[in-house]
Amino acid sequence: MRYSTDIFLSYKQNDGSDALAMALYHELKPLDVWLDKKRGAERSEAGMMAGVQGCRLFCAILSPLYFGSQLCLLEIRKAIVERKKIVLCLQFGSKFKVQEALGWLPVEFSGLKSDELVMLHEDDDFMQVTINKLRSRAQ
Repeated sequence: MRYSTDIFLSYKQNDGSDALAMALYHELKPLDVWLDKKRGAERSEAGMMAGVQGCRLFCAILSPLYFGSQLCLLEIRKAIVERKKIVLCLQFGSKFKVQEALGWLPVEFSGLKSDELVMLHEDDDFMQVTINKLRSRAQ
């Protein structure tokens, strides 16, 4: 299959993940990263669905309201239907524990709990480990 993008970033806007998504967008270069704020005319529901369908790796940045967002649910459900590699990410050092974050997952997504939860760090050295993991998974 020909992919149109390497990584699709899914996150709930205005829920504390915007800065992380932007940082990942820049840190993952030269990979092609689908980020809504950088997609211009593709920044629509149809554009998002095409982005998910054409990605190698679907990266969901978890936050308390992620699974309450209809757009985030639409994106992650599309990733599952398309059998995309999915990675769940959580900001390290946030006020939420990993166990709490995993509790945010609705029952329909419980199968995603079997994979590693990738931590997003503000510390550059630790963040490079995460960046390398994401690059590797997008291959």
